[in-house]
Amino acid sequence: MKVQKKVDECYGDDEGRSICRIDPNTLLELGLSPGEIVRISAESDTYLKAWRSDREDWNEDSIYIDEFARHNAQADIGDSVTIEKVELNPLDQISLLPYRGADIELTPEAVEKLKEQQIKKPVQVGGVLATLTSDSGRPLPLVVTGTHNKNPGIITESTAVEIPASFLTDSDEE
Repeated sequence: MKVQKKVDECYGDDEGRSICRIDPNTLLELGLSPGEIVRISAESDTYLKAWRSDREDWNEDSIYIDEFARHNAQADIGDSVTIEKVELNPLDQISLLPYRGADIELTPEAVEKLKEQQIKKPVQVGGVLATLTSDSGRPLPLVVTGTHNKNPGIITESTAVEIPASFLTDSDEE
């Protein structure tokens, strides 16, 4: 089963969390429990965990997603998207690069923290993944450049996270 919803801005605390908010009737219609994965399709696809929207938004016929999900689906606020429940498999490995050539260096500890923050989150090749709080307080975007099987999937504790050595540093010292 698939449903159509209008894209709206995510709730403030949802930015970078790989979730969408939809009304409880739509959750039931799609056979979803909160936290299950949906594919959101517009010009492209993105995968998010579905959560219930706030009561005041139940009659809005909207899906609330952040800028990263909108980028991945190639959808703007006000666009119509298709939503469907999907099952994704665990990923053995993912490869990441800073989004649009951001100048960053990550310590091995930061890479491990990045992975911990992303456990149980859905990703797809070419998708922008928001992680690690930057100095500005905004999520740091990384692009998923590859997975072991090129399919969307779920990051798990055993997923290997690969980042090119040019973005890695040995210590927290500057």
